[in-house]
Amino acid sequence: ADPMGMLVDLMTSPRLLDPAWITSLGEQIELLQLTYEELKTMEVPPEIEDLRELILEATCDCDEAMEYLKTGVEEFSFGDLTEAGELILTCGRAINELRPQVEEYLAPTE
Repeated sequence: ADPMGMLVDLMTSPRLLDPAWITSLGEQIELLQLTYEELKTMEVPPEIEDLRELILEATCDCDEAMEYLKTGVEEFSFGDLTEAGELILTCGRAINELRPQVEEYLAPTE
């Protein structure tokens, strides 16, 4: 399963006092952060560099949200959890707006 989907599933029914839930959430956060770091350093062909930059811009808020989410869970900070939620929503909108460009790139050429 994808880390963002699993993260959303975990956040749908938070259990801040459950060590297994906290561990699962931490694993998904780590996977998402590693993926973002790999995307930042990935070498891509020049013809898709612009697309990669657009993807980085779209997912920047998701990466920032992961830090707020970690802090919010570790410190029981409602403010950080709220900020994480808002950033995740912003990221989701940005990804949805970018989707047509990615699909166009991935579409088979005739």
